[in-house]
Amino acid sequence: MLQNGKIADKSVIHQKNYNKDILILGLGISGFEAAKLALSFDAKVNVIDAYNSPILINRARILTTKGANVYLNFSEAIWHSNLDLIIISPGINLDGSFFKLVKNAKCRIVSELEFGFWFCNCPIIAVTGTNGKTTTVEMINHCLLAAGKKSLAVGNNGYALSKAVKHSKNLDYLVTEVSSFQLEYIKDFSPELAIILNISEDHLDRYSSFSDYILTKMKLYNKFEDPKQVIINANLLDCFRKHWKRLNFENPKTFSANSVYTHADYFLDDGKLLNFRDGSLKVETLADTAKINHTGDHNIENIQATLATCQTLGINHSTTLSAINTFSISAHRQELVTEENGVRFINDSKSTNPDSLIQALKTLRNELNNRRGKIILIAGGCNKKMNFERVISYLRYYVKTIYLIGEIKEHLASIWGKSSICFQCKNLANAVKDATISATPGDIILFSPGCSSHDMFSSYEERGNLFITEVKRISEK
Repeated sequence: MLQNGKIADKSVIHQKNYNKDILILGLGISGFEAAKLALSFDAKVNVIDAYNSPILINRARILTTKGANVYLNFSEAIWHSNLDLIIISPGINLDGSFFKLVKNAKCRIVSELEFGFWFCNCPIIAVTGTNGKTTTVEMINHCLLAAGKKSLAVGNNGYALSKAVKHSKNLDYLVTEVSSFQLEYIKDFSPELAIILNISEDHLDRYSSFSDYILTKMKLYNKFEDPKQVIINANLLDCFRKHWKRLNFENPKTFSANSVYTHADYFLDDGKLLNFRDGSLKVETLADTAKINHTGDHNIENIQATLATCQTLGINHSTTLSAINTFSISAHRQELVTEENGVRFINDSKSTNPDSLIQALKTLRNELNNRRGKIILIAGGCNKKMNFERVISYLRYYVKTIYLIGEIKEHLASIWGKSSICFQCKNLANAVKDATISATPGDIILFSPGCSSHDMFSSYEERGNLFITEVKRISEK
């Protein structure tokens, strides 16, 4: 809501509505920050979590001293008092007792994303997709800062929106990473711009079907009426129009690194020239991708989405491209750990689904041609019931040996073992050791799990850091 060119302060309205009894499900970062935000306007705050750990105990202590009631190891299916609001943290899996608790609730239920949005007083740029969200959020934020804008990268990247709202009055934009989990319980969430990078199979342990997962992603556009607010991968246009027939969205801004979609606003010519088609249909070549400081089709699409976002906000392409070339991708995303005896060790722990694993393999193919080596892959983790058969053709072409870990290792061995040499390992440390022994000069040891981490680790950062530790331990011997 705009008043005199500025977003009206929504906090007062929502503080009046929700300064009573609030229940927060989950004491992860998002739940913790939502609780602190609610406590700041004197709400009666209750927090429950099904688990217990030193981190959760410390967060519970902090919230308790501020007046909240915190219950760890919570397993009841009923909340024995009236509630005005339930806030769901994105990491909470609504099954068992928590599912029954939410199902029986008679109050409003929202995600932490929705709750934080109520108190935000600057425009939000929302980015979702199966892969590339964090990189694109950080890239857009970097480019906005380089253009002189005041912005902050927040959301599913470890900096909760509920924490960022206290800074929002002094910002031009909040660039917000949004997961499908956060979109499940939104109603009023309405960003200034919304970007969908891609949608591929993921989280099928949570959703009833791939179509259900797609529909959840598309909820990002619930409140949109203007195509200028939409930036979307060109291969999702038909899907978008199917789900949003109520909107006359003929010309949202599109991008694609796939040569099939040359009708997109941002497209590749001859697989290497980054082009832009403006409103007059005039085509402008922006850059040769070989001269951009990031490789791989997935990074090209991240760059295209960033260019589209900044151009929509009035920032010219040359300014954005200059900033992109000074941007560094964060850790755990195809990160070079070291090179030892001609063997490169790559940490791609952020890979949590088959598509991100495929992207890592495709990105390394040019490097393989130059090195005359092969990839030794370390993969596996939590079984999210995804389709790993489509990875097989890439494994045949690029990979000589696979070391498998996690609860899914037997399943992957049964699928991939028909065409690739697979070894099942007790843990990540053993996998790194065995992979190193089998490597020869020119090879790349790639840790790209293709699965989430929660069967063995608390996060992809934890397992990525362990990979780095094990690699350095071996290198120092």
